[in-house]
Amino acid sequence: MPAVIESLNSRQGDGERVKLTFVGGVAIVVPAQIVVEHGLRAGALVDERGLERLRAEAEMSQARARGLRYLEARERSCAEVGRRLTRYGYTQQVVDGVVEWLGTLGYIDDARFAESYVRSSRRRALGPRRIRAELRLKGVATEVIEHALNAALEASSDSAEGELEELTSQVRRKFGRLMVTDPVAARRRAAGLLGRRGYQGSVIDKVIRSVEQKLQDES
Repeated sequence: MPAVIESLNSRQGDGERVKLTFVGGVAIVVPAQIVVEHGLRAGALVDERGLERLRAEAEMSQARARGLRYLEARERSCAEVGRRLTRYGYTQQVVDGVVEWLGTLGYIDDARFAESYVRSSRRRALGPRRIRAELRLKGVATEVIEHALNAALEASSDSAEGELEELTSQVRRKFGRLMVTDPVAARRRAAGLLGRRGYQGSVIDKVIRSVEQKLQDES
């Protein structure tokens, strides 16, 4: 049924959104731009189709605001944003629209997200397998993940050799003393640590052998 606008009030602390209150108590919060575009004012009659359009625009505006707030803490993947909005109960059409809008504005970009995630993960000494698994859980496409991993490897000054040297130093600091007193236990713990970080068996073997050789050379 048509409804008459009783009042328009800017939301406190949010000057870009306006609360439309209709006769009868029904209220809809819409972007201020919508009020201007449709010439909405107190006393104006809004037909049923107009009400539906206002509700849809209000829902999209709210979903966009929630998407932006979700990005305030850190960068997210497109799928993470979509899942977050889905939990609020938005339809897939609204979710897809917000994700597309955020992507168009450059707020979300899976390629950029993956490259940043790979860099930070490598600083935490995580291996490719672990990084791949975590990015897949975040909904990033396989080809995007592989591109980010390859780019990180190419950007590394000494590539795989430098990474092995760093891992060797870490394992030696953590298990060097145990490798002298209980080599079997040290190997098992070192292999478990590197395995959980996502490194393959061949890399783990190289690191452990390198640590053992260094300790032997110094003994």
